[in-house]
Amino acid sequence: MIHVATDRIVLNQRELKSRLAGMPTEQLASEIARCQKSLYAVLDCRYHYVRTNIILYDDGCDLGFGKITAKNLRKNLDGCTEAYVFGATLGFGVDRLLKTAALRSQTDHFITDALASTAIEALCDLAQAALPEPTKPRFSAGYGDFDIKNQRPILNFINAQKELGINLSDSFLMNPTKSVTAIMGIKK
Repeated sequence: MIHVATDRIVLNQRELKSRLAGMPTEQLASEIARCQKSLYAVLDCRYHYVRTNIILYDDGCDLGFGKITAKNLRKNLDGCTEAYVFGATLGFGVDRLLKTAALRSQTDHFITDALASTAIEALCDLAQAALPEPTKPRFSAGYGDFDIKNQRPILNFINAQKELGINLSDSFLMNPTKSVTAIMGIKK
């Protein structure tokens, strides 16, 4: 497990603006700054990955924890013989902050949620850039034909409960909510 200092999380302003679409961001600059300060005070940024061999099939792949039928994932991994199975989280403090913000103000909740979603992407980008080899784009369960039910074997494979504190609900939602898993093929 790798812990990332909060000051290394740099939000992509274009992505944040997109997540805040429809809001007058110039008029809300002080509210956004206040929400960001509150968010950064509770961040617990961590990620973990396991390098694994890949077996590719016409309709999917095997990453070491069983065959996954997903042509989109298979296409993303084309040409790869190894991959990183990856997980990242901002921690439970963000969930608590979002609940508090929802009680205080719909605007604060919306802004904080957008900031947190942008922050988890920034953490994933930072983690991916720090990997020893260049990788193909992240591909997550629930995207395309990569069934969300694959979330459980992915989390088990990387020991996410122990390493990151990520749990999975019966409906395949991760807790903490601002968490991500992904498969990243290692480029040759």
